[in-house]
Amino acid sequence: KILQGSSKIKRAFSISSNWKLSFPPSQPQQSHHIRWHLPHGGFIKINFDGSNSSAGAVAGFILRSWKGGFIMAGTRFMENAPILVAEATAMRDGICAALQAGYRKIQVEGDNQIVIRAVQKQTHIPWQIAPILQDIWNLLSSCESVSFQHTYREG
Repeated sequence: KILQGSSKIKRAFSISSNWKLSFPPSQPQQSHHIRWHLPHGGFIKINFDGSNSSAGAVAGFILRSWKGGFIMAGTRFMENAPILVAEATAMRDGICAALQAGYRKIQVEGDNQIVIRAVQKQTHIPWQIAPILQDIWNLLSSCESVSFQHTYREG
């Protein structure tokens, strides 16, 4: 489902904040001072994330312009998918949406280092996400320029 309009995004972030409050991390985590950075001029940025809980898994992405403006966002409910599958699906959905909207200069950012390193072919490809990564690599042939970056969850 693609969301358009700032009121829907605000609602999604509000729900996300409430969910984080309801399900705190099980272990104390090191604090990082992280902030979101604009993409380079002429590029768009895709931030993607996956989540799973007893209610099921969700994949989501948001596209922003080089000025930080909202372009579009999307989510997908994935039943009982493993987190790696949700994360890789969110990345694929974001790239697909960007290409369909006509963007060819893309920066992709997410908090799952395994998925980021796997798409860059810097680590062993987990079998669960191999078909999704193949889809992503096929999509990337339509890009003029693309980069991938890991960010901490707080970013």
